[in-house]
Amino acid sequence: TIWYWAIEANEFLERDKLDIKVAPFNSFGPHPKTLIYLMAWGGWSASIEDPSRLAPLIPWLHLYVAIAVSILGLFLWKTRSLTISIVFTYMFLSSPLAETHAILGGYADLWLAYAIFLSIVFFSQYYNIKDSKLLFLALIIAVIPIFIKGIGSIYSISLFTIFLFTLVINKWGRSAIFSFFGMLFLMIFSLNIINVDIT
Repeated sequence: TIWYWAIEANEFLERDKLDIKVAPFNSFGPHPKTLIYLMAWGGWSASIEDPSRLAPLIPWLHLYVAIAVSILGLFLWKTRSLTISIVFTYMFLSSPLAETHAILGGYADLWLAYAIFLSIVFFSQYYNIKDSKLLFLALIIAVIPIFIKGIGSIYSISLFTIFLFTLVINKWGRSAIFSFFGMLFLMIFSLNIINVDIT
């Protein structure tokens, strides 16, 4: 997918130089255009005179900093300890997976993970203090994966399902668990009967 986004981003930058402008927001590929324009942002940064070698990575470095601030803030909120917050933030940022995805700009996974992380954090806080603003933020952010990657809708639907399921269980108890998994089994089994391939 990174090659798809990179090629599309280059074509977008090339179109921008044409005298006859072509509509750049037509999406006919397997993924939304969001990552393409993030890569184009890095391309524009690199086109500045005497650019830094990090210029194409600017969007991903911004995201890396945003993740650091979010994790630090979360731990400060929960532990009230700056030392513990800094240690856990450093542990996450120095993990090979997060570090690699930030340095190899072009992958969508870190953007997906960040949106999912924020959505879950806001919903967890809503569940504890029942502030409707936090629920609103959780639901809005849960939609973001749809605009990042082709399979983002699966992540968004999963988040909405988890949120709804959590609220239902809190209100109706364990009977909701058995009802949910019973319906889930019937839905999957019925798809198999009518030969619907969801893979």
